[in-house]
This record gives sequence, structure tokens and C-alpha cells, in this order.
Amino acid sequence: MKEKYIEKLNGLWHKKMSRREFIKKTVSAGITAGASIYLLDVATRYNAYAAIGEKRGMHEALFYEKMGDGSVRCLLCPNECMLSNGARGFCRVREPVNGKLYTLVYELICSAHIDPIEKKPLFHVLPGSKSFSIATAGCNSRCKFCQNWTISQRSPEETVNQVLTNNNLTVTAK
Repeated sequence: MKEKYIEKLNGLWHKKMSRREFIKKTVSAGITAGASIYLLDVATRYNAYAAIGEKRGMHEALFYEKMGDGSVRCLLCPNECMLSNGARGFCRVREPVNGKLYTLVYELICSAHIDPIEKKPLFHVLPGSKSFSIATAGCNSRCKFCQNWTISQRSPEETVNQVLTNNNLTVTAK
């Protein structure tokens, strides 16, 4: 029984293969590996939301007005986006649901760093001290030479986010 099984395995491993079969199997393996990496990336992105609750970042936004037809006008920036249910603003982080505007990045940060104060516009205030910087996905500008374009030009689903509540923020900053 054992010899039969080993013989069968040897037949699979030591089977002669033409160049065409080899290329076909190699390309198939490459496509499978590439698809697996892509699917893992997509699953990881959306898994961040699943792990913390799908609606975790949603919080009713400030600075908007309701229009009569169920749409809203966002007043946060000069773009003043007119949005209907399910549409996203220019910034990619505000979305109306049933006539209310919600921010999708409330307490969801995608970047946190401690930087020297000299890097900031406040370089002349307390030289040698540190500043705590946090960021969320999205931006209402499209600056040509933005140093943060990898997060500012993305939606919350396209960034790796972590929850940082208001209470934890003050503790973390200290």
C-alpha cells in the first residue's frame, strides 16, 4: 500500500513536461499568486473596518445644511459640495445618509508621528521641542507637490486606519 502511494507520487513529480506545459503552469502559478496578493490587500483594507465595526468612523458632521430634496450642502470648505445619498464629497470623507451628512474618519487616524517643532510652521515657538501630528484620510485640496499625497488623496477605505478616540488622544499626546 505504502509503495503504491510513493510510486504514484513519484509519477507526479517525475513526469516529463514539455516547454509549453511548463510555461502554461508557470504562468498559471504566477497569476494565482498575483490574484492572492491582490485579494489579501483588498481584504486587509476592508478588514480594518470590519474589525472595529463597519460604521466606526461615521459620525454626524458639522458645518452642513440640509436641502429640501434629501440632499445636503457641505460647508466645511470653499468647494461647498452638493451631495445626495451615497455620494462622497470632493474630500472623499463626507457622505450623506438619509438627509444627514456624516464624516467617515471620526476617530480613525491613518498617520501619527512625533516631529521636531522646527518642521512645522511654528518653528520659532519653543525651539527644540516636539509636536504630535495626526492625520486622517482625505483632503479638500489637490496640491501639486503635496508631501502627504499617499493619504490626502485617498478615501478612508484605501488607507490603513487605527482607532484613536478623543480620550486616548490626550493620553497618547502626553
